[in-house]
Amino acid sequence: MSVDAWALLKAGAKDEALRHMKEAYSQEGTSSDIMRLGVAYLWTEDYLSALKHFVEVNERYPKHADRFYAMAGSSQWCLEKPHEAVKAWREGLDCQYTDSARVTLPLILYFASVARPTICSIGDAERLLTDRAKSNRIQKWPGPIAQFLLDQIDEDGLRRKCEGFNDRDTALRNWKADFYLSVAERSRGNAGRYSELLQKCRMISEH
Repeated sequence: MSVDAWALLKAGAKDEALRHMKEAYSQEGTSSDIMRLGVAYLWTEDYLSALKHFVEVNERYPKHADRFYAMAGSSQWCLEKPHEAVKAWREGLDCQYTDSARVTLPLILYFASVARPTICSIGDAERLLTDRAKSNRIQKWPGPIAQFLLDQIDEDGLRRKCEGFNDRDTALRNWKADFYLSVAERSRGNAGRYSELLQKCRMISEH
């Protein structure tokens, strides 16, 4: 896409940015185009459009990529429909394409179990992570986050494994680590550090 639609979006040109993203999606329809448009809907808080977009993608390409199910569930979560969100995340557990450690959706379900324990069992989430951790693939990112949540490594060990391919990748890994560190602190009842880490995540995501 020759036009920097994200720059337009951040500059406040929402309609123009979305028009370019929709054109790219309709013409090329690559995985990147799918994610770019869906994330833009979420970023602009148009959760219904994001949900419709990702549901249509998952119907067209069932069990293809777990990140599409992750985003469908996130849209439901933002619409305050946690039951439907958890259902979407569970539906994507056996997709063809996932991260190298196969933990993206189990991690999200762990978050859900802490945020809404009556809807998602932390025991089930931990069992999913434990099952994934039996493979050597757990060493690949974002597997170390699962290892941390399972008490297989400490926070320092997690930070050491946040080094990515470049500075941007390292920053993104640390952002994700901060988020799940905040989830862990919430589960432990440490409200102070939970709020501190969550605020750090919010500040970084706004830049």
